[in-house]
Amino acid sequence: MDTPRRDPNGITIALVIIALFGGLAGWAFLLGGWWIAAAVPCALLAGFGIVGLVESLQVRPRDDRGLQKRG
Repeated sequence: MDTPRRDPNGITIALVIIALFGGLAGWAFLLGGWWIAAAVPCALLAGFGIVGLVESLQVRPRDDRGLQKRG
């Protein structure tokens, strides 16, 4: 399969990570106090989800597993 396409599995995983850790970060921030310390790593993990989403949304030649073809 040499046609350029997006990675639907990567998009789904990235959206789940963003929703889960973004929601946890927001909830911890709203709790205030020491919970704000827990919001920081959750926000960083949500940031990794955003990077994964951007990577998966790019239209590229991919193999059957969704991995980008090299060369």
